[in-house]
Amino acid sequence: MTMQTISLPSDLTLTLDETGPADAARTVLVLHGGGGPFTVAPIAAHFGDDSRVLVPTHPGWNGTPRPEWLTDIPALADVYLGLLADRGLSDVVVIGSSLGGWIAAQMAARDTDGRVGRIVIIDGAGIEVPGGPLVDFVGLGPREQAEHSWHDADRFFVDPATLPDERVAEQRANMRTMGILTSQHGMSDPDLQAELG
Repeated sequence: MTMQTISLPSDLTLTLDETGPADAARTVLVLHGGGGPFTVAPIAAHFGDDSRVLVPTHPGWNGTPRPEWLTDIPALADVYLGLLADRGLSDVVVIGSSLGGWIAAQMAARDTDGRVGRIVIIDGAGIEVPGGPLVDFVGLGPREQAEHSWHDADRFFVDPATLPDERVAEQRANMRTMGILTSQHGMSDPDLQAELG
């Protein structure tokens, strides 16, 4: 795995992990949810043997800078479409978990250059499904977040009191960034489903 910091033409600095053969026939972009990049590490590892895998850290997560203009999911989708364009990539498989699923769907809706070939959404936010309301994670405490994230919350819940202060501060900053990106509509965009066609 190669961790790199790259500058995009939008004057944004992006932290990116890249694995797999650079000359692979398939490129996979893996987008994390509110929990951060470690939550999608097994997905990236699954594809790393035979695919070029890109795993960005969303700006504002894990202490990375977020420019003031980056305030919603469509803008973040444009950042990642710009990343694919900057790398000259097309027909990319985009896999998104939770908030990353919303970003993947938004990328597909906004892609006019064939950068996105397929999307896979895992437990995605972004579209309100009748009978399956989305929970606004920004206002929840850590235990409540675990209850809404896993069937067996006791197995995966990590009590913040057991974490170093730096990690707790990082998690709080991640939630603040998610709050900024979702402030307009909460955890869904009422127009996205129609845009997807």
